[in-house]
Amino acid sequence: MTTLLAQELLINGLAAAVLALSIDRRLLWGALTFAAGSFAVLAMPAFAFEAFGAVNFFAMGLIALVWRAPGNDHARS
Repeated sequence: MTTLLAQELLINGLAAAVLALSIDRRLLWGALTFAAGSFAVLAMPAFAFEAFGAVNFFAMGLIALVWRAPGNDHARS
């Protein structure tokens, strides 16, 4: 089961990398997060599901943070 989770993260990383290369280079950070998470899941098989969830959370948050509109760099007040 652990290897399936790691493979899924690796596939997500490859998909994010292809999207980054075709749409916007800033999305590569999400691809790197997925790839690192794949190794984290393999390194900690006892916490595979927790690591899988944390990697998805951080990768999507990082993609959303990096890929925001250029005019939205400051917080709205």
